[in-house]
Amino acid sequence: MRFNKIWIIIALFFVQLLSGCKVLKEAGLGKKEDTLDSPAGLIRALDQKKFAPEWFAAKARVSFEDEDMSITGSATIRMKKDSLLWVSVKKLGFEVARALITTDSVLIIDRINNEYGRFDLDYLESSFNLPASFPIVQNVILGNPHFLRPEEAVIVETRPNLQIRDRLPEQWVDYYLEPKDLRLLQMDYTETMGDQSLVASFEAYDQLPDKQEFSFFRNFSLTSSATGATEMTIKFSQVELDIPQSIPFSIPRRYTRMDE
Repeated sequence: MRFNKIWIIIALFFVQLLSGCKVLKEAGLGKKEDTLDSPAGLIRALDQKKFAPEWFAAKARVSFEDEDMSITGSATIRMKKDSLLWVSVKKLGFEVARALITTDSVLIIDRINNEYGRFDLDYLESSFNLPASFPIVQNVILGNPHFLRPEEAVIVETRPNLQIRDRLPEQWVDYYLEPKDLRLLQMDYTETMGDQSLVASFEAYDQLPDKQEFSFFRNFSLTSSATGATEMTIKFSQVELDIPQSIPFSIPRRYTRMDE
């Protein structure tokens, strides 16, 4: 069951971070008087430059390490806007796991143990004490900040990097942005009353064919009572935009279901 837990946690890196999200256009921001000196104006500017292709596909090198073991492999990532995320992970040229994340569920195929898992997001939240939301998955993959309660955001610092904090009663998220072009550099998530935190860094920016700036290297460090200390890095390559992708996902009959 240890192997199963690893792939569930890896899937969680794509579906957790925050919860209860609203897309920015629902926040009622962007009045003419808003400027970058105000949280509302800054969020408006971030929304206007948000990276939002209909299709996203990439190859990636993925490394995962926790207190018990570490795994490194290659991944193929395909995502359809507001709909699904498909990930295939290979080790030494052989597929070891495949995951399909939709707006309400996660399906995982474990090729090593001939098993599969089907989990709804509510189950993952209750089992790992981690909130889950597909819009956040999408924004983390694309490198967009995602605000829980834009009306509660405050600007904390302006130099050397721009820091804006999204606040809730028992948690907050700090976004660190490059002041000149508003690139997302780092995101810190903290539970003030709990024992869970996440630091995500976004590095190695380069231009895609559509001139969009994209972070090709991501590092996620999670500390949680559910998972212990966990670290994951993703190094993207071969990024393709707005090209429809096949999403092959079928569970072999001989596979057994993972214990829940």
